[in-house]
Amino acid sequence: MVVGALATWASEATAGRLLIPAVYAEADLADEAGAATLLLRGALDSETRPVIPAVEMAAYKQPITLGTAQQSLKTFGADRVVWGHLDRIGSTLVMRASVIDETGAITQSVSATAPDGDVRDLIEEIAEDAASALGMPKPTVADASLGQLRPFVLAARLSLAGQWAAAASVLEAGDPVVAARIAPARSAARQVWSRADLPLPARLTAVVAGGTPRDDPRRRR
Repeated sequence: MVVGALATWASEATAGRLLIPAVYAEADLADEAGAATLLLRGALDSETRPVIPAVEMAAYKQPITLGTAQQSLKTFGADRVVWGHLDRIGSTLVMRASVIDETGAITQSVSATAPDGDVRDLIEEIAEDAASALGMPKPTVADASLGQLRPFVLAARLSLAGQWAAAASVLEAGDPVVAARIAPARSAARQVWSRADLPLPARLTAVVAGGTPRDDPRRRR
């Protein structure tokens, strides 16, 4: 047990950043894939192996695929990619994920299934297997349903498209408890409330959804 713990610590101590691109899926599974992305990034993020923030990845215009993983790692200064693909077979969600090293080689492939809509249980299994392959401790996947995650998923998607007012609008349904549990969800709201060009009411919607930040725009009035 002690030897295993020391091995995990040594692996984490020498680890670099972790690149987790958006989980790939067809259009009819866009919300489920977005929720899976938020949960996976939140579960695997740590101080010793931080996940590259979505806002940083957004500036990279090239798609991150299995074929471009090696170049993407160099671009971001990361040492591993966790690339995921989500599908639906009948009433079952199926996710496959690959851990890719700096040479572009797949070092581990993992997969999981769950009932349609049960994204959290799906990611719990994927995250645990991916963490094991990365030499990380067993991760904790936040407790949040697809419905609770959807406002943050939509806000992130609209923000990428530059539709900031629409992103603020969908955050009206965002639950700050979810944002408190899942850092990538909180980050999706932060991107909106940090937009000084948005009207104050729109920014305050994002503030409420993401939990009142220290830079609450109401304090600048």
